Amino acid sequence: MENKNERNQLIVGRGIGIVLIVVFVFFSAKSCIEQKSTINEINRNAALTVGEIIEYGMVGKGRDYVVYGYTVDSVEFTGEIALRYRLECARKNYKCEGRKFRVIYSKKNPQKSYMLVEKYGCDLFGLPIDMAKQVK
Repeated sequence: MENKNERNQLIVGRGIGIVLIVVFVFFSAKSCIEQKSTINEINRNAALTVGEIIEYGMVGKGRDYVVYGYTVDSVEFTGEIALRYRLECARKNYKCEGRKFRVIYSKKNPQKSYMLVEKYGCDLFGLPIDMAKQVK
């Protein structure tokens, strides 16, 4: 009798594990598809403006993020990106908030944007690396 209960618990445990893996894969795939869709739309309808870092923070070990603001046709927008590398201002313990960088956005939907603060962003949109330099 006890072996039957243990076997049933093992089957239920495996079933829950499989469901969790499927859910994780689904949401990861959904996120990747949405990101690719945003990048494609920005590429098709690209425009540039200058934005400002509103918040710079870290999510765990080595994963920094930037919240930025920018204006298009007198309308203010905010965006957020995860960074691959720590920005120079953060590496040198300077304040990153208030620094200005270029923002590429979709003219069709200005809420879709990306702040060009590192080489990776330039690579995503086929832009020269110097576009990721701070704007004075």
